[in-house]
Amino acid sequence: MRSTTILGLAGLASLAAAADCDKDWKISSADANLACDTLTGSITVDSSLSGSLNISGPKKITGDLTIKNATNLISITSTSIAQIGGSFTLEDLNQVQSIRFSSLDSINEVSIVKAPALRSLVFGSDGVTKASTVRITNTNLDNLSSFKLSTVDSLTINDNPQMAQYDSALSNITTELVIRDNGENMEITMSNLTKAGEIQIGSAKSLKVPALKSANSVKFEANDQLESFSAPNLTEIKNAVSFTNNPKLTNVSFPVLTKITGDLKIVNNTEIKILDGFPVLASVETMFLGGSFEEIDMPKLDSVNGLANASSTTDIQEFCKFFDSLKSANKIKGSGSKCTSNYKNANGGSNNTSSGNNTSSNDDSAAGFVGVNVAVLGLALVAGVAHLL
Repeated sequence: MRSTTILGLAGLASLAAAADCDKDWKISSADANLACDTLTGSITVDSSLSGSLNISGPKKITGDLTIKNATNLISITSTSIAQIGGSFTLEDLNQVQSIRFSSLDSINEVSIVKAPALRSLVFGSDGVTKASTVRITNTNLDNLSSFKLSTVDSLTINDNPQMAQYDSALSNITTELVIRDNGENMEITMSNLTKAGEIQIGSAKSLKVPALKSANSVKFEANDQLESFSAPNLTEIKNAVSFTNNPKLTNVSFPVLTKITGDLKIVNNTEIKILDGFPVLASVETMFLGGSFEEIDMPKLDSVNGLANASSTTDIQEFCKFFDSLKSANKIKGSGSKCTSNYKNANGGSNNTSSGNNTSSNDDSAAGFVGVNVAVLGLALVAGVAHLL
């Protein structure tokens, strides 16, 4: 596709008269007026522009709108653009404080990355209602009220230090939700969310998903202020449930969850004393539990297809009896699966988070872990030599 540079209003007038709207455009003027209702192409902005950029004319861009490395821009506006069929990319905009597209309501993908001064984002009179992928990273925004989405493929919100709260009306996230390292004590509420792909939460105080019924994965890692999590309507996890390194977490609750097709991993959450939040869980693929548990209760657990390890710094012999009964009945199938009480390194994580490791059968030693690792390595070397022969 051909490309044309917009140098200024006078030069643009003759180009617009020819109604040549099926090419890519490069904007090199801070006041760019393109007389095309629909631009069948993409727009890029010259990185040397400074001050305030205004783009007027097109209502629909079928391709991309890309603004990168324009480190001297202060604001970006458009009153005409309503749809962007490709990607709307704003990246490495160190001084941009305001982005305002007052007619925009539909984007395929939007990515705002490394705009540390950005504190105002306005899309449309009622916000953007359609987008497949949204990524907001390293900005000064304190809210995302301009997104009024019900469905999205991927949503990533990370490294936005002023964002301490996120409320969303999303009902379906098909691929992934990633929210990490934003404002201190961030509270996330997604009251309408019923279906999700992978959910990854880090450095947040809370996530509320009262309507969530199905998800591929639910993963919480290194949330220093997280005290509890509940998924009252979640019945099945297609991949994994993971809670690791959450120092204030005292309780997790999945009252109607019956099956985890992948891993159940709860490791190094030192304030969880009673782990009883899976009352009807019957089946998991693998299971790794390590912490300072005083009690573990999974009364309906009946099938672990792979390795299972459970260990605590305190006495969990009652659960270990239940665990051993499942193992004896071949309902825990992973070779080397073990349950261990009074294991001083139970919160270490590494002994419980790898499917190649087992907890030690000795309460005062981790020798069992070393032995397993050496054995696995030996088998791998033998296999490699055999292959060469």
